[in-house]
Amino acid sequence: MENEKIEKCSGNTKFSVFAAINIITLLAVVILFVLHFTNGSKTAVVETTSNDSTSTEGIRVVHVNSDEIVEQYYLTGILKKDFEKEKKSLENEFGRRQRAFQKDVETFQTNVQQGKISNENAMKRERELMLTQQELYELNEQFTERLMMLEMEMQKQITDSLTTFLARYNQNKNYDYILGYARGGGILFASPGVDITQEVIEELKKTEPKK
Repeated sequence: MENEKIEKCSGNTKFSVFAAINIITLLAVVILFVLHFTNGSKTAVVETTSNDSTSTEGIRVVHVNSDEIVEQYYLTGILKKDFEKEKKSLENEFGRRQRAFQKDVETFQTNVQQGKISNENAMKRERELMLTQQELYELNEQFTERLMMLEMEMQKQITDSLTTFLARYNQNKNYDYILGYARGGGILFASPGVDITQEVIEELKKTEPKK
């Protein structure tokens, strides 16, 4: 299983950049359940009472499917392509060194079996091969860690970019919350009546650089 650890690291290329948003407070979860019983308008208004006063204020809450947003965001495709290029480069480099090591081991075994090497030289060569093997283990760890760091950097870059976009988008919408949800995330229910995913995707497409 050549490059098993490297492939395992890079197997999860579907980003969860809204994870921090999905870990919402109990209040936000309750709000979404309340939205289920509203009239289904695009923007839901929920009346809440302040803890230190008797006044109420309307909270405008909408949500997006974070998986769809990330998948269709042009920046995701660009960064994923760069990631795959780096991944392939590291795999090729590791594979080259691994094949060279295997060839050296086979040559050593043949020389020992045919008596072409003295006991002293055989022991010396064995130590050298063990050292090379250890270096391969360390190299594999380094490459795996590098891919993990690249993936985290991509997630952060996409998160920051989308957060900036949504802040600009919300200047004309004045929503109090734009929540992100995904299957298996922190939000247990999201009303379709306040889902603005497609609208956000269309606005995101307008930011894509012209080819």
